[in-house]
Amino acid sequence: MMTNYRPNDFNEYISKNLINRKSANPKGKELQPTYPDLSSVPSSTIDELISLDVYNPPDAEATKAVTNGAKTEDLISKLEQAKIDKFEDCKNLIPDYDSYPYHMGLPTQEEIGRYIKGEDDSNRKYSVTAQEALKYFQMKYKHKNGVAYKVKQVLLRKSKPSEYGQEYLDWVE
Repeated sequence: MMTNYRPNDFNEYISKNLINRKSANPKGKELQPTYPDLSSVPSSTIDELISLDVYNPPDAEATKAVTNGAKTEDLISKLEQAKIDKFEDCKNLIPDYDSYPYHMGLPTQEEIGRYIKGEDDSNRKYSVTAQEALKYFQMKYKHKNGVAYKVKQVLLRKSKPSEYGQEYLDWVE
């Protein structure tokens, strides 16, 4: 039963069936439950399971081993000193997700706009058609589902026919 982080049946089951499953030792594969049946489970364990206080601190020796003998008050004061009061004080530590750096999904509206305006580092001096834009993004995103739909929807909202011809597009801000 998993009532805390100490060794328990769950951890033992995972260890035997997942970690040591290829063990040549047959004893290494056998699960030895702590309690063979429900009637042998002590009432203190049942109380731990049904209480709201799920975390039961370990004994004093285990605490000393984790904290290297430091007093709890000293540890708390060190944590308080390391606490960040304002996020504005550490702008270099916090990534700016106004423009998300990872584009694994569909093209963004900004990316489509840059392509239509010719600001996509292609040194293109002419306007593109909707078919050219659609073909470009289909190829760039390897015919991923939803690319054609999104490009069409963005072009319907954010582009207009060019003065050079109805088929060419101008970007509308």
